[in-house]
Amino acid sequence: MLIDDIAGLLTDWAVVVREDRSLAEPKAGRARGIVITDDTRLLLAHFDWLTAEHPSSEASAAFGSEVARVQRRAAKLTHTDEVRPERCDGIPCSRCDLMMLEREVDWQGRATGYVACRNCETLLNADEYDRWVKLAAQPFRKRVVA
Repeated sequence: MLIDDIAGLLTDWAVVVREDRSLAEPKAGRARGIVITDDTRLLLAHFDWLTAEHPSSEASAAFGSEVARVQRRAAKLTHTDEVRPERCDGIPCSRCDLMMLEREVDWQGRATGYVACRNCETLLNADEYDRWVKLAAQPFRKRVVA
């Protein structure tokens, strides 16, 4: 579960800060929620030191990487991650003629099979889009052959 990952990250880095800064160890036998809260407070208090002033730049980078990894995982699990649609460069919209077509994606980053115009909201399924691409390319092909 994600909470185990978060708790492990906090505890591991709290141990590093306590050792490197010669801080007292916390009482044993604390409830999990108390441990998470205490470790979070400790890391927030020493955040600038850990990220910018730690003697080992590798440790600072590792801390940042681990926090980013857990944040990405949390965003995916909670469906709050940002997934960007893929642009259909070079293909104008069949309705408004602007180059604003995008392949739609769902929240998991999977293609929905539709192509939408960001300007006029025209929605094309895969077959309609394929026909439109072929139709839009015809004048170009005639110019190239001539």
